[in-house]
Amino acid sequence: MDFFPEELDFLSLFCVEPIKLDQHIPFFYNQSTFSFNNETESFVVKMAPSYSEFDLKVTNRANHTLIAFHSFKTVGKLEILCDKKDCAKILLILDYDRDRFITSVEITFKPKFSIILREHFID
Repeated sequence: MDFFPEELDFLSLFCVEPIKLDQHIPFFYNQSTFSFNNETESFVVKMAPSYSEFDLKVTNRANHTLIAFHSFKTVGKLEILCDKKDCAKILLILDYDRDRFITSVEITFKPKFSIILREHFID
C-alpha cells in the first residue's frame, strides 16, 4: 500500500475531512470524497485506492462553470509533491500499457489549479 498515501496525508493536503462511502471500511478499501476550495476554484476529489480510481472535478467559484473533469481508472501510484499552506500538489502515475509507456499527471490545487499530463515512453 505504499503506492498510495494514508488518509491523514490527504487530510493535511486538502484541509478537509472526506465523505466516505462506508464509515466502517478502512480508507484504502473505501471510496472517499474530498470537497475543498482555493481562492478561485472549487474541487471535488473522489478516490478509491483499492480500485486504482481517482476523479477530479474543478469549477470556477465565481460563476460555478466547469473548468475540468478527469476520471482516472488506472492509477498505479499517487505521490504528494507539495503540502504547504500555499502549495498543494500531487503526482499520479497511470499504469496503462506499462510495456510501452507510462503516463504521469501532475495536479496543482494551490495556489491556483493547473494540470500537466505527460507520456513517458519506455525504451
